[in-house]
Amino acid sequence: MAMAKPVLSLLVHLHAALLFLPDPAGGAVYNVLRYGARPDGATDAAGPFLRAWADACRSPRPATVYVPPGRYLVRSATFTGPCHSSAVTFAIAGTVVAPARYGARGSSGRWITFENMDGLVVSGGGTLDGRGRALWACRRRGGQRDCPNPTSSLTIANSRNVVVAGVRSVDSELFHVVVLQCHGVTVRGVTVEAPADSPNTDGIHMHMSSHVSVYDARISTGDDCISIGPGNSHLWIERVACGPGHGIRGCYVPHEYCLISFLRVGLNLIDSTTRSIVDQALAHLSLIFFPLYALFLTLLVEQFLYGGMEQEPKAVARNRKVVLRGYIDRAPREDDMELVDGGALELRVPECAGGGPAVLVKNLYLSCDPYMRGRMRDFQGSYIPPFKPGSPIEGFGVGRVVDSTYPGLSAGDIVSGMTGWEDYSLITKPEQLTKIQQSDIPLSYHLGLLGMPGFTAYVGFYEICSPKKGEFVFVSAASGAVGQIVGQLAKLHGCYVVGSAGTNQKVELLKEKFGFDAAFNYKEEPDLTAALKRYFPEGIDIYFENVGGPMLDAVLLNMRVHGRIAVCGMVSQHGVTAPAGIHNLFSFISKRIEMKGFIQSDYVHLFPQFVDDITKHYRDGKIVYVEDVSIGLESGPAAFVGLFSGKNVGKQVVRVSQD
Repeated sequence: MAMAKPVLSLLVHLHAALLFLPDPAGGAVYNVLRYGARPDGATDAAGPFLRAWADACRSPRPATVYVPPGRYLVRSATFTGPCHSSAVTFAIAGTVVAPARYGARGSSGRWITFENMDGLVVSGGGTLDGRGRALWACRRRGGQRDCPNPTSSLTIANSRNVVVAGVRSVDSELFHVVVLQCHGVTVRGVTVEAPADSPNTDGIHMHMSSHVSVYDARISTGDDCISIGPGNSHLWIERVACGPGHGIRGCYVPHEYCLISFLRVGLNLIDSTTRSIVDQALAHLSLIFFPLYALFLTLLVEQFLYGGMEQEPKAVARNRKVVLRGYIDRAPREDDMELVDGGALELRVPECAGGGPAVLVKNLYLSCDPYMRGRMRDFQGSYIPPFKPGSPIEGFGVGRVVDSTYPGLSAGDIVSGMTGWEDYSLITKPEQLTKIQQSDIPLSYHLGLLGMPGFTAYVGFYEICSPKKGEFVFVSAASGAVGQIVGQLAKLHGCYVVGSAGTNQKVELLKEKFGFDAAFNYKEEPDLTAALKRYFPEGIDIYFENVGGPMLDAVLLNMRVHGRIAVCGMVSQHGVTAPAGIHNLFSFISKRIEMKGFIQSDYVHLFPQFVDDITKHYRDGKIVYVEDVSIGLESGPAAFVGLFSGKNVGKQVVRVSQD
């Protein structure tokens, strides 16, 4: 079927006489239960919520206020910034309910408000229940004069760089989500639910704001699905399911100036009662422009109807890629990889995608891991095949599903798994992806703490090392993605733990943040055997091997009888054309040492248990995690190469996008 033409494509340039217009990334978690919130739906939790927010806002590092499952009564709450960190998350996993009695929320017209923020995320998949039915009934009985002023459920005011994702708003007294005097707001994957006869319950309202994007939303309400007030610019509205509701309405306040510039709409009208934006635009065009105030207005509206006889238009995007230029047999360099323009990509799964279900993802975070170095050589004898020159580098990533023909995943889902180093990747083995339930845990942690490195640490320590309380544990490359977790697990198990690292900064990190009993800079030790004897006078029971070379030889001379060595990696040998051999092999015999290499994927049956255990440790504050985040796909090659010279502090991650 041929693509439908836009019902309306309107480009208006209006000029008036006046010359001026008025100006229209490992964080802390603050669980509201610890501040006295009760998930009973009856005890006012506004105070505990605000106290948790105050501590999170004071935190110098990324912070999350976490509202766990349960029902929390909040009469009214305003969460005010600016905060010390530019990465604050308010994660709602439960249901926040308004007072049952209307009028108990004050006279501000707002129920839940975030204001003066820069870098806020409101997410978690939870629900805001506005309990608006009592007020609606009052207004039907006696009119507006006999009832208190209604309140909007969620207001984002005077803020920048805000994401509202996966939140459900039910039965708001007035507007469900309000974006007021903001710049750079993304509203993604929200659900709005209110009866078709609920008065003035606009789904999303924008006022005096710029660069606001709304997409993948499902809005069912009694008034406008999206209402656009005066003074807005650069609005993007795509993939919105609207109905029941009145579509999109803009600029209907004639006594104020009104400016909308660069509005693009791709609205899915799913209900016959929904009024088309075509009718709305034509009906309100006379109200859009007021010559007493406005000089210049550019309005670009594109409306597409699909379903039935018509189809959604193609959406495309540029797709940049980091490709391998050719195989190498030395330490990797940045110029071994190249950022190329992959051209325009249609943002949907092609009909012939490998002959089976597939998923198109937008990559958000990419993981830099030492094992990837082995895939840059022309060697077919490994457990994983080499990269293909001219094709994108592959690795673990976290992404958002853009389109899916796989039954288990749909647009808007967040997933982790193997992906390409590019803006968008087509995954032809979607069964290997893991769906992530957004919570208080940062998405990037699913590449480290809750990803392959964390699982490697978990399996290596518990399954390979078989630890016992009181044993002596040594971890090399201890500040890296795997080592930092191994050391903390060993401490939780009651072991004595020493780590080695390549800078004094990392040594302090091991002792002060990760809780190691001791640590040393191996580069400052002329005799590694003597250094280990100094830190382990009684010998080493468990060695978690990450580096190989001279360190392994020194460890063998310091192992205790029946010691265990888990061989996770040998990063010191990755860039060596003639790898170093082991000289102290006799220790295996005299000390009856067990040394075993392993790959985490051999223990995939333990992954659910690992996620449960590590998540609990993290939320209980028993495990912390440190990341080193590089910004932009173009930073990928440098970030990866830095692994082999120790430039990274903690788990190395590349943030491709925040959308």
